[in-house]
Amino acid sequence: MRIAAGLAFAVILLGARAQAQPSRAQAESPPSPASPPPAWKWGRIDLRRVAGIELAYTRGPGIERLCADEQAFRNAVALSFEGFDAFEPAQPNEAIFPLPLKRLEVSIVRRNAGITATMDWFGEGRTFLHRREFTEPVTACDRLLRTMVSSAAVSITVVLPPLPDAPPSPVSAPAPARVPASAPSIPARAQAPPAPMAAPGPRFRFGAAPMLAFEITPGLAVGGAVDAAVRWPSVSLGLEGRLLVSPSQDAAGVDGVAIATALGAVGAVPCLHVKWFFGCGLLELGAMRFTDGGDGRAETRDPLFAAGGLRAGVEWPFAEHFAVRGFADGACVFTRTTLIYNDKEAWTTPLLFGGVGVGLTAAF
Repeated sequence: MRIAAGLAFAVILLGARAQAQPSRAQAESPPSPASPPPAWKWGRIDLRRVAGIELAYTRGPGIERLCADEQAFRNAVALSFEGFDAFEPAQPNEAIFPLPLKRLEVSIVRRNAGITATMDWFGEGRTFLHRREFTEPVTACDRLLRTMVSSAAVSITVVLPPLPDAPPSPVSAPAPARVPASAPSIPARAQAPPAPMAAPGPRFRFGAAPMLAFEITPGLAVGGAVDAAVRWPSVSLGLEGRLLVSPSQDAAGVDGVAIATALGAVGAVPCLHVKWFFGCGLLELGAMRFTDGGDGRAETRDPLFAAGGLRAGVEWPFAEHFAVRGFADGACVFTRTTLIYNDKEAWTTPLLFGGVGVGLTAAF
């Protein structure tokens, strides 16, 4: 009986000691990893400093359907800060720093064939800080929005000094590894600046225009031109086809004979664009043909048509994808076509000719 009581006492004593002392595996287990940074931390910048910026966003009449609205602008700026909306009202327990930026006023208005965005920043007490103004063609609202978003993100980032690194928590952060004294020091990686906006890509443009041409046929020539081009902000490269016909006209040197002329050509048209204006080079290749309505015999000598010259014009966008275009051409003929009527030379292509046209273009 005494032996059994002694064994029971020993078992109870050993169990109590096991509960009082943690196991070696538990004592040597590494601390839990540090929690991720809070949502208001962007790199080393405390975004609570900018939370609560008042936003006033207005669009002038006629461009409500062309340019982005306030919500699209807010969302695009938030993407620059990994989803943090700087225009959300600040929570009372988070507004622990003075806010250098208090209000942003964005105004988008249409001025002639362009759209101008004005961004005014204000501080404490509606104190004016600075203004940014950007202008794009009415067909480039998407590029204007990207420029506005980039400007807003840079203004928010540059105005705020970065916070010093917080000391590691003794409970959650692991102890730093021991580095030999001879090892070179490695500088801390700096926060990368916001990525620059990508350059806008090319747009495809299609157009058509009625035309008048002078000194290219025995009489005044009428017709039309169609073109397709690849357009960047300041340059374009196009391919144009034109067809011109001249009503019946008495050819010089042929009495009482009505001569009709048809000219078809294709050409390369590289252009430079500056706001409304554009200037182009022309290189055309085609063929010319003469016909007559009498009993004589009309022939075309050297029907090949080749010419080169210049074009100048203006383009007025009246919608996001559409514009009115007017232009004037001047060119030099490289090949001379001759009308032969009853074995006599009746007319030869002049060395210089010109033309004008007004039409519509669509860009996508």
